[in-house]
Amino acid sequence: HGTHVAGTVGGTTVGVARGVTLIAVKVLGCDGSGTAAGVISGIQWTAENARKRGRKSVANMSLGGGYSSVENRAVAAVVDAGVPFAVAAGNEDQNACNVSPASEAKAITVGATYFTGSLGSGQDIRASFSNWGTCVDVLAPGQAIKSAWIGSNSAHNTISGTSMAP
Repeated sequence: HGTHVAGTVGGTTVGVARGVTLIAVKVLGCDGSGTAAGVISGIQWTAENARKRGRKSVANMSLGGGYSSVENRAVAAVVDAGVPFAVAAGNEDQNACNVSPASEAKAITVGATYFTGSLGSGQDIRASFSNWGTCVDVLAPGQAIKSAWIGSNSAHNTISGTSMAP
């Protein structure tokens, strides 16, 4: 999942910002488990690292869960420190204002679309899984996204989710 998201952002084959320096902040175990404290620590590390490096930075967080005012405040603090923060809206087809960090007003919350029809006459519509509502700031393609994958330097996979959209 993380490899795919990083490849979408800055991969040499399909990345939208080729040449960018990516820094992974691991907050979950390989099995996807973790703690709220671990996630918040990673969020806080992001702001501190950007300050130490003295370079313009943008943060992306492609995970979420139930509503957490503590997590939302941590994301807001990073934004207040000058680091824009894009977050996945979530994949539960529910109001994004009910989950974190998607509900944080200072975050850029990104929902997912998919393309239907043919080139020139088709349209992007909200993906059926994408969270929605007033907390979603922007929609971006998030269904059937090809990007880097684990296994080799040339491995790719096509997956879907709001994580693929930011």
